[in-house]
Amino acid sequence: MVGCGGMTTQYFYSSSKLFRVTYLGLSLTLLGTPACKSKPKPTDSKLAASVAASSVPARTPQEIASAIAARTLIVPKGPAFVIEAGKGLGPVRFGATVATIERLMGSKCDELTEKLCRYIPAAIEFELADGVASGMVVYRHDRPVPGSPGKVWGRTQCAIAPDITPRVILSYVHSKLGKPVSSEEVKTENPNRTALRETYPGLVLEYDRGERTQDLMLGSIRVIKMDKPAPKP
Repeated sequence: MVGCGGMTTQYFYSSSKLFRVTYLGLSLTLLGTPACKSKPKPTDSKLAASVAASSVPARTPQEIASAIAARTLIVPKGPAFVIEAGKGLGPVRFGATVATIERLMGSKCDELTEKLCRYIPAAIEFELADGVASGMVVYRHDRPVPGSPGKVWGRTQCAIAPDITPRVILSYVHSKLGKPVSSEEVKTENPNRTALRETYPGLVLEYDRGERTQDLMLGSIRVIKMDKPAPKP
């Protein structure tokens, strides 16, 4: 169920097209459905519903403090690229050098190692292998930055067309992308409160528990390289 809110218009650039996107700017609400009581193995959709409705442990004081801080308005940063399944992030493609990434992003990497080029305020991470892009991930804002104590990701302007960005709820993603190829419940405790991982052609999506509502929201979008273009949803 999608709640009503202010309308926002953004432009997203791919390597060859300009997308104009209008989306709702207020919070989205997921209505959890009761877990299935039958014994057969649940389908992906039932698994997603079961995970969304399952109970969660009480939050620690640190998590509560983080949730309060997350309510502060975070201004989106970085370029508004279209996240293209199996291809890349806007004009940045797999195999791009660090120099090419920085040129297309419009600035130097905030953190640069042999394995990573990170743009923390824009919540974008390029994984590197042999000096070129081998993976691309866009994160929800306020997720902890791995290996950088005290740092959290900012708010990205990137989206899967037409308007799927980090922090939208599970049911909304399904309404736009359809049924995933696979769904995997994440049972181990983790700092991101990740509870579900779903796979689409050219994409892996992780869903985290909301800080206040405990609903499942999109926590990260990983682009997976594909030799053939991903089918349109």
